[in-house]
Amino acid sequence: MRSPLCKCTSEAKSSEVAAQCGPVWFGLLDKQANPTCLLYVNACQPPRFKMETRLLLIQNWISQRLKDFKNQLKRQEPEQQVPDVLQHEKDPGENSENEMEMEQEHGEQEQQVPQVPEQQRHAQHANEEDGLPHGMEEEDEEPVDLEPVQDVPVRRTARSTRRSSHQVAGVRRKRPRREVPRQNANLPSTGHTTQPEDTNNTPGSYVHEVKTVFDKEDAEEIEDNLETEAGLAKFLKKRLICMVVGKKKIDNPRIKIVRQYEARLPKNCQEAYQGQRKGSSWLQNQIRHPGVPIKKFSSADLGKFGQSKEGWSVQSIFKSETPNHVWVLFVGWDSTTMELKTTAEIKKTAPDMVKKFEKKNEFWKEVEKMYKEKGLFDSLEIGFAREKFVTEEMANDPSNRYWLYQDQSFFHAMIQENYGLGAVQYVCLKEEMVPPPKFTYTPHNIMREYVLEKCKAISDDYQKKLEEAFKKGARELKGNGGGCETPHTCKCKIVFETLFRRNPQQPRWNRLRLKHNADGLLEFPVEFDRNNQRIVIECTDACGCSMRCPCRPLQQVRRNPVIIFYNFLMNQFGLKTGVSLREGDLIFEYTGELIWELDGQKRRGRNSSYDADFKVLGDGFVISSWKIGNVARFMSHSCNPNAIFIEVYVQQNPGDPVIPRIAVYALRDIKNGEDVTIAYWDKDDMPLIGDDKCLCAPDCPRYLVRVEDDDDDDRK
Repeated sequence: MRSPLCKCTSEAKSSEVAAQCGPVWFGLLDKQANPTCLLYVNACQPPRFKMETRLLLIQNWISQRLKDFKNQLKRQEPEQQVPDVLQHEKDPGENSENEMEMEQEHGEQEQQVPQVPEQQRHAQHANEEDGLPHGMEEEDEEPVDLEPVQDVPVRRTARSTRRSSHQVAGVRRKRPRREVPRQNANLPSTGHTTQPEDTNNTPGSYVHEVKTVFDKEDAEEIEDNLETEAGLAKFLKKRLICMVVGKKKIDNPRIKIVRQYEARLPKNCQEAYQGQRKGSSWLQNQIRHPGVPIKKFSSADLGKFGQSKEGWSVQSIFKSETPNHVWVLFVGWDSTTMELKTTAEIKKTAPDMVKKFEKKNEFWKEVEKMYKEKGLFDSLEIGFAREKFVTEEMANDPSNRYWLYQDQSFFHAMIQENYGLGAVQYVCLKEEMVPPPKFTYTPHNIMREYVLEKCKAISDDYQKKLEEAFKKGARELKGNGGGCETPHTCKCKIVFETLFRRNPQQPRWNRLRLKHNADGLLEFPVEFDRNNQRIVIECTDACGCSMRCPCRPLQQVRRNPVIIFYNFLMNQFGLKTGVSLREGDLIFEYTGELIWELDGQKRRGRNSSYDADFKVLGDGFVISSWKIGNVARFMSHSCNPNAIFIEVYVQQNPGDPVIPRIAVYALRDIKNGEDVTIAYWDKDDMPLIGDDKCLCAPDCPRYLVRVEDDDDDDRK
């Protein structure tokens, strides 16, 4: 069965190609395949059938013949020793069952740099030399979620990536896990490792580099029902508040301790894990993008791994020129295996993907309208066409940078969705696409042990002061003054008055507390000064309200999509909202690595343009999104911004340490497709002469403030 993208309709055409290739082609067909075999689908396109590919096919054929000869010797002379010339070929059948299970259940595979020729290797056989240990590609025991078949299926059943009661698909039962020791795959890594946990665990230290690790346990499927109160409560109860790099254990299930911080696959990505382990398509442009696999299944793998009783997880849906049809890209499979399916079928089997597809179309309509109004559409017409329709040329080229954007969008979106947040999409409309940004994505803050100890010490001090205030029980401190569900028992006002109202550095000036109304919108004063120190106090369980209280937005599930958009005028990535926002809406949190520095250690050796400092929740705390962060790191500067940084006091449970957090709120209404901007500097501090012109408006006369180390900026 041919790939749906293959245009060869007859055996005669394939035979004609074979004749052009000479005896080499016909020799390879001997006892292996007929001219229409999927393994040789790329040979149907003579310009792409290069000499390097022929040599690789010959190497495959010779390797297979050596294995057959070895097996024949074993059958004829069981006691005879195999000749030394064959010792280097390891038979997959020699692997023990325990070894197969170990690789299957606990194999931890790091991202590696393949030694490949310049010619793309997306149609190679799984046994070629691709940098993986012998026997890893062909195992005696097949993957749990992939069922090898002899015949390639005509159509594959699509299903949502996240299991849901709204889709037509059954949840498979998990196979009992066997207790076997972990085994290191000993594969080279494409990313630099972090510093050892015992090194630089002192004020000012931070994670320098992150390596990527692929583990099956990370990618396992989960099913969270957030539509019911019980399901939502269960999800929020186990959602992490932070991750700590260290060795000490902590009795809090919502704080995860790791010896070394690593980029890993998100949940519900089992097919991506299997594609990384067994796929034959090398995606060379993806090397060193943290958490993004560099291997996938290709059309050459359909014969062995192209069928599943439970359907295939959909990565993305693309508009088709055929009415009432869409192109479907599957998780773990490259673009050559996309299938054309009816919209009705996808609505039935993967309804959530259809909703995302419809939201994406609405976004592009608004963006196209904005660019036409600005007179910029003509210069980006090719980029807009690329986002509207996937051409056959793009589909047949898995190395196209467009697919790297799609992969990074998918895996970062899965991280967001697993944390209860909205989808993420990376977009570049330039005709020659620039590489997508390289950083490790996190929906929550990362920190070292010394930072957590500092947070716990500050939290203990807060607790003592609050206990004294509660004992006094002053009437004027009772109530919230905002939109809390239980205003008479709310403790937010007491927390602010006791801990944060007075500014120790400037006693004459009181800090500003911003409050949410009953709709969950933050209310700004009529004469609001962005330079004032400000804080939001979110409700806790001690207030007596539920998790749906409008004064707990940072603790809740939020599904607002965002788009990281390459701004060709500024030559860097910016940020657009995928939905319309109201004034006072919480847009997202600013996450990264939480660092605590002494004055003499400020910004030691890192790009400080990604730093967000704290003034209220503790002087010396900094969130750096230089190497690790989320979408908020891409906000551009504007002298007239539509968003603002606000420090947030969050302590969901009384036993949780207070982790300093920063939220981004809308200062005014923001349209769908509009840039989300923030003022990194005050207008008065920006020079009128400099190197980098401020492009927030055509008539802006100011220049950006030069920051040390801002040349190392992946937003450009």
